[in-house]
Amino acid sequence: MGEHINSTSVLVIDDDEHLLNSAKEHLENVYGIRVDTSSAFLEGIKKAVRYEYDAIVSDIEIPGTDVIGLMKEKRANGFYTPFIAAYSSIMGSEILKEASDSIADFYLYKGSDTALMYNELHRYITKSVELAKVRKDIFKSETIFPVIWDSIPNGIMIAGRDFNTIITANSAALEIFGVEKTEKLKYYDLSLDPNITPDILRAVKDRSQESFEIEYDFDKIGDINLFKTKRAGKIDLEIKFSPIIKDGSNIGTMIYLTEITEKKDYERQLSNANKKLSLLSGITRHDVLNQIAAARLYTEILSEHLKDDEQASGYLKPIDLCMEKMERQINFSRDYEDLGTYLPVWQNLENIINLGASEALGDGIRLVTNLGSYEVYADQMLIMVFFNLIDNSIRHGRIVTDIVISFYDVGDEGVIVFEDNGIGVLYEDKENIFQKGFGSNTGYGLFLIREILDFKGFHIKETGIPGKGARFEIHVPAGKWRLV
Repeated sequence: MGEHINSTSVLVIDDDEHLLNSAKEHLENVYGIRVDTSSAFLEGIKKAVRYEYDAIVSDIEIPGTDVIGLMKEKRANGFYTPFIAAYSSIMGSEILKEASDSIADFYLYKGSDTALMYNELHRYITKSVELAKVRKDIFKSETIFPVIWDSIPNGIMIAGRDFNTIITANSAALEIFGVEKTEKLKYYDLSLDPNITPDILRAVKDRSQESFEIEYDFDKIGDINLFKTKRAGKIDLEIKFSPIIKDGSNIGTMIYLTEITEKKDYERQLSNANKKLSLLSGITRHDVLNQIAAARLYTEILSEHLKDDEQASGYLKPIDLCMEKMERQINFSRDYEDLGTYLPVWQNLENIINLGASEALGDGIRLVTNLGSYEVYADQMLIMVFFNLIDNSIRHGRIVTDIVISFYDVGDEGVIVFEDNGIGVLYEDKENIFQKGFGSNTGYGLFLIREILDFKGFHIKETGIPGKGARFEIHVPAGKWRLV
């Protein structure tokens, strides 16, 4: 890059010394523009390479010099300083007809009216200042983009519209696939890759899903010789697809690749550790519940023997209540222990709610769902949410005969609405009902619901009118619900 000159600066090239002096004097004194001059085009261009002028003004009819031809060469080599081509004869206008707009940015007629000429020249120079800035930014982006492209840690590939051509790939993508050059992937066809299932391709094409986690087996690639790779065995890979849209049409696909083998290994290790802890706590819980059951049996036997002793019977009753509470707490710990141990999956709301209802719904209560084909991305304990909501309505709604569950979206957010026609929730209790231990039964149902939902970024609140039924809204964040 050349040395930067402060303020607006131009280089004027002409073989007419009188015109050079006149232009310098007029532009500097009238418009405050810094002017350098040269009587020879080649000498002037060398100067233009050294300094960053906002524009070059040159006569294109300098004897013995092919100004347009030389400018073509400079343009081809990345010289983008705005060029104002000056001419004074019919021959000059004919030369300009042969030159494309990529060579000359503005055309200046050197007529006898110098005031008009300099006024026009000033207008072109002003435009050139803006043009020079834009070109400088473009030059920087063209220079820096390849560096940025190959510095991105995640793999990125650009595929043709039908996935059968890889147009380009950055260094990270080539490393993931175990190849050195994009050309090595030129015959790679996503639809022929045995690791990419038809379901994934279908989801990408209809845009119902954009992100997938897959096990990628390089041995399968070698078996069908899809592309030559230095890698072998299996890795865990996250693939995201994003369509490239131009003028409303899909012209290709951006494919983002992230190797997540280490992350998945940690998840597998954590899952195995949780299974062992769950097994230990399950055995312990089973043994404790057996002991509680035995103790409650003995208190029942004692109650029979001491039924005539009112004072002794009075002591046994709180003991039994304490053991009953212990039993409820241990059973709750079983449900709470499972929180976060399952990986989130896409689940059909209608199916989940029907499963929850089959366990909790009593006789004489009608369940109406209006959910279409909505799915949510959540922990598999989601079924516990709807089981406990239905159970809560039955236990506390008193007069419930109808439960209605629906879904609607507000911008990017989805909302699941659960309503019943029971007695509702008092205004002062709307937040308290989600506290552990609140209420007339165990006090764990709604607390567990909020914990399950909060764990996955969902949010629940009660918005019903007391006396007209309970109404729970479950807010599902963007990216965790979809219509299929």
